[in-house]
Amino acid sequence: MTVMVAHHGHPGNTDEVRAQEARSDLAMRVSSLEDMPDSIGLTFEAALRAMYLSFWTDRDAEYFATCASAAIALQVGSAIFEVTGDNGDAIELFILDQTRTLPMISARTFAGASNWLSAFYLAVICRDQARMTMLCKIPVDRLRAASREDEFVYLWVDVLQTFWLRGDGLASRLQRAMEASYPEAVRFVSEGYLQTILYPPVHLFYSLIFKGESPFNEALKDALEFHNVYWTSDIERFDDATGAIALAPLAIACIGYDMEVAIEVESDYIPRHMLKGDWLEGFRY
Repeated sequence: MTVMVAHHGHPGNTDEVRAQEARSDLAMRVSSLEDMPDSIGLTFEAALRAMYLSFWTDRDAEYFATCASAAIALQVGSAIFEVTGDNGDAIELFILDQTRTLPMISARTFAGASNWLSAFYLAVICRDQARMTMLCKIPVDRLRAASREDEFVYLWVDVLQTFWLRGDGLASRLQRAMEASYPEAVRFVSEGYLQTILYPPVHLFYSLIFKGESPFNEALKDALEFHNVYWTSDIERFDDATGAIALAPLAIACIGYDMEVAIEVESDYIPRHMLKGDWLEGFRY
């Protein structure tokens, strides 16, 4: 039996204009990356903003441009970790329909674990296995050196890297991550954000890998309902396009879908075209 989880809010009269302005702003920022590679962190923020506004105005992701906005965000997000790597003086990267040569830069705070997670979720959703592997080969200590995050976040990164690279000790690593997510162990985010946004994808992943189809679908429903709670519990967040999709639960659901798990939850928070990946054919990365 399929369960529906309702979306929140409604696109306003000016939101399509805002989405177009965000896409234009992103294009301008991308065009300047070769001269200003240090701006790539802000460019990723712009790419995410353009993506979320696209999904906010196109809830079903019926338009190819909406789906493609996730791939463009991935191009920028993964570039953060390539341009701050150890690949010589410059690196060629395909971003927004064009190959660009970006000078290498030293690690910055934007090359930390939070942006790593966003980039990895996008790579999963876009079924970009090459970028998934590239991201998973980045040492967690490199992410630690870039920014300060709660230990839980680094342990969650380690779980995802271990899973994708088929490393040892996945269950014990996941257990450590779950134990580190207790409110008393977290310092840098609010308890509400932890319980509604950060932790549910971890429980969802645990249910997928270790519990089976029915618990997974129950956890997916819960994750989307928690997402809704977070974005509707504050009037200032209610119309924030950042809540348009549930990025992390969508990524875990994509893993489940590709493992041929029956997805029995429907919601505009996890648009079906993104879940199935049926928009990807012919898209150039």
